[in-house]
Amino acid sequence: MSSKSVGTEQMRLPRLQRLSRMGLGTVQFGFDYGVNNARGQVPYDEVCNILTSASDQGVNFLDTSRLYGASESVLGKAVAEIGRDFTICTKLDLPSNFSELSEKEIGEAVNASFMGSCESLQLDTLPMYLLHNFDYKTTHGGYAWSLLKEMKAKGLIGKLGVSVGRGPDEALQCLQDPEVEVMQIPFNVFDQRWKRAGVLSQCREKGIELINRSTYLQGLLLMSVEKATGLVPVSRERIKKLLEIAEIAKIPVKELVFKYVLENPYIKTTIVGVDSIEQLEENIRLQNMGPLKPETIQSIETAFLDSPDELVNPALWNISYP
Repeated sequence: MSSKSVGTEQMRLPRLQRLSRMGLGTVQFGFDYGVNNARGQVPYDEVCNILTSASDQGVNFLDTSRLYGASESVLGKAVAEIGRDFTICTKLDLPSNFSELSEKEIGEAVNASFMGSCESLQLDTLPMYLLHNFDYKTTHGGYAWSLLKEMKAKGLIGKLGVSVGRGPDEALQCLQDPEVEVMQIPFNVFDQRWKRAGVLSQCREKGIELINRSTYLQGLLLMSVEKATGLVPVSRERIKKLLEIAEIAKIPVKELVFKYVLENPYIKTTIVGVDSIEQLEENIRLQNMGPLKPETIQSIETAFLDSPDELVNPALWNISYP
C-alpha cells in the first residue's frame, strides 16, 4: 500500500469469513500491557507460534489498533510469514487534541491513520475498522465518521463500527445509526451495565455484530483479594464474592469468568489477550469445557448488578501504561 491519500477507485475487499467465537487481542504483541502481565511484550517468534496454533484450532479473528505500539506491524509481518487467513480488526486513532483540530486537519489525520494501518498490516483494504473513541463520531458534526463511510462505499472497508469505552450511553447512541455494523464493548462478570441497559439485546435486534473485550478485566478478575485490592481498592468485596461463587460452583475462577462471557448468546466474538502458547491452549481448553449451571449465571448477575464505574472502567484506575 502506498503512502498517498486514499483514492476514489473502487476496491474489492476479500470475502469476510465467519468470525470465530474466540478472537485474540494483540496489544501484548505491541508493548507491555495489563496489570497482571509479568512477561512484557511477546517476542516476535512467539507471536508467529501463537498465531499458527490459533489458526490450527479455528481462531480467525485478531484485534489491534494504531495505539497498541508495534502490534499492527508485528501482525502484518507475522501473518504474511505464516501464511494463514485471519480477519483483522483495527481502529481509527486520532491525535489526543482531535477536538481542537480543524476539519481539514481531521481529514488529514483520518487518512494518515487509515493508510498507516494498511501499510503496517500489509493490506490494501481493512476487513473491519472501528472508531477507537466514541467522541470521534460526534466531533465536527461527525466529519471523521462521514469520511469512513465514504471509504466503505469505495470498498476500502469491509465492516464499519465503533469501539465503545465509557459505558452504555455511548452504545445506545450508536444503536440509532444504521451505518454501525459492529460494536466492541468491555463486558465481563463484573460489568452488568450493558445487559441492564439493553445494549446486548438491541444489537441482536438490529443485526449489529457485538464483540467483547476485557473478559478478565485486564487480569484483575484472576488476582487474589490482596493483590486486586492493592491495585484497585474498590474491587475488594467483589473479588471476595467472585471467589465465593467459584467455590460454590466448584470450578476455578478463570473458567467461571471466561465461560460466563463465552456462553452469552448475544456476543459474536470474545477477544482474549494471550502472551504465550500455554495461555492460548488454556483458553481453548476452557472454551471446550461444559457450560455453567443456570444458578451460577444467576448468582453472577445478581452479585455484580451494580458494580461502580471506578471498578469496571480501567481508565479510572490509578495505573499508567507505556
